[in-house]
Amino acid sequence: MDTRLKFQNLHFFSKLVKAYLNQNELIFSLYNLFPTLENFPKVIEFKSKQAIDRDNLVQVLNTQYASITDAGLTLQNIEKLRLDNTFTITTGHQLNLFSGPLYFIYKIVSTIKLTHQLQLQYPNFNFVPVYWMATEDHDWDEINHFNIKDSHQIKWNNDVDFAVGTVHTDGLRNIMEELKPIWNSDDFGSELLNMFEAAYLKGYSLSDATRVLVHQLFSQYGLVILDAQDRLLKKSFIPIMKQEMDQQVVFKDVIQTNQFLKENAFETQVNPREINFFYLTQNARQRILKEADLFKVNHTDIVFTTQEMEIELESHPERFSPNVLMRPLYQESILPNLAYIGGGGEINYWLQLKGVFDTFQIPFPMLVLRNSALWVTEKQIRKWEKLGLSTTDMLSHSQEIANLIINQNEPQNKPDFQELENDLKQLINPIENWAVHVDPTLIPGIKGTLQKQLNEWAHWEQKLQRSLKKKNSDALERAEIIRAELYPNDSLQERFLNFSVFYKDMGGAFIRQLWNEFDPLAFEFKILKLPNSQKF
Repeated sequence: MDTRLKFQNLHFFSKLVKAYLNQNELIFSLYNLFPTLENFPKVIEFKSKQAIDRDNLVQVLNTQYASITDAGLTLQNIEKLRLDNTFTITTGHQLNLFSGPLYFIYKIVSTIKLTHQLQLQYPNFNFVPVYWMATEDHDWDEINHFNIKDSHQIKWNNDVDFAVGTVHTDGLRNIMEELKPIWNSDDFGSELLNMFEAAYLKGYSLSDATRVLVHQLFSQYGLVILDAQDRLLKKSFIPIMKQEMDQQVVFKDVIQTNQFLKENAFETQVNPREINFFYLTQNARQRILKEADLFKVNHTDIVFTTQEMEIELESHPERFSPNVLMRPLYQESILPNLAYIGGGGEINYWLQLKGVFDTFQIPFPMLVLRNSALWVTEKQIRKWEKLGLSTTDMLSHSQEIANLIINQNEPQNKPDFQELENDLKQLINPIENWAVHVDPTLIPGIKGTLQKQLNEWAHWEQKLQRSLKKKNSDALERAEIIRAELYPNDSLQERFLNFSVFYKDMGGAFIRQLWNEFDPLAFEFKILKLPNSQKF
């Protein structure tokens, strides 16, 4: 059974991400060092020169973990952050209800595994895995649900237009009641229900609830979970916030990078704004707009002069929320971080930011594309291979799979229609050359006759292909049924299903298997076989 395929050979990733994975020299200017074990000492050297307020960071983290009683290993890691030889590997994600899609889990496992690999390679340093909670995000529709099967979504109906971390989880008992009959009969269903209750039915904020949930899943690995929406942490970011407000560094530098990307036919994930901060109030998170010499908070009556804005920054730094392009700079300003682990879209926009980091003189971290996986059953593998397909073909487009099935079942003497077309054109050349000297007005008619012939043969090729497809319709239908099982809602499994789909039957073995299988620096999509008795 083939179990892995290089990311750059898959259609899931953008041209820019593939260029990065292939270390294309065209984009060398967009990052510092490519992530290999051998390159980490260089990043450590760069990061060691940056002033990080480690005591401040530890103080905030200890406060945030005050109510968690079984955080021994995590608290040890937090204390290590005081030491100059301790560094972090970080991933970040939104506060999805019950973790949302599978790749939330994959990001964290990738982060933990990389710190383990680094600890073995460089024992004179300490490496701490960090999950950065996107507590200031306000896109409620993206996080208020999770899918437990193709047609069953668990949804938290609420109306939120402010920083989601502050939302209280009161009212989620209805969802608990909805989940009970679904999970009660599963091997680890009661464990999932207890997790949900501990996280969401204690009256916490969504930020605290997410910390409780993620800690339950990863406490044995010493994962540190950080809510950066904190006055003390934001206070250390004031100098950069002031400079950004005054000079619009992000806008200027990213515009230049985006122009470079467009000129070289690469995608741009995010477009910068003049001011890349939101203003937080108790009930809203609104963009800050610059109009002449004034700063206005969108959809409000709040207005600041330049002097008033400086005073507000000094007095209330916690009210200023970085957007998607500013958040990486905030992260790398307060953490002794060496690498960021993210998905394809995240890597895309991080690659837009190297110029910004250079301007602010903050070391740019290594960018690691998170691990990905597709879970399959033994039965699905048997059916798939019976069709003459390899397991890595499961990662192909539907049309690619159809072509593979048709090609392997068609007669061996298939003509090369492109070659035949070229031969016809060659046959007509002498006639055209002769006609030039006899009567040039006849050449359009000669070319028209050739085109009619080409159209006829194209018609017959299409007809023969349709016959082949019909002849293989049973195999094509069986392949499509299996693919539909593996791609719920026509989405990548990891982007749609919740971890509970697998945890309910496997328990903690689900995460342990991921930890055993994942290699964050291999950049491979893994195909993982479920235990014989398991299905989804």
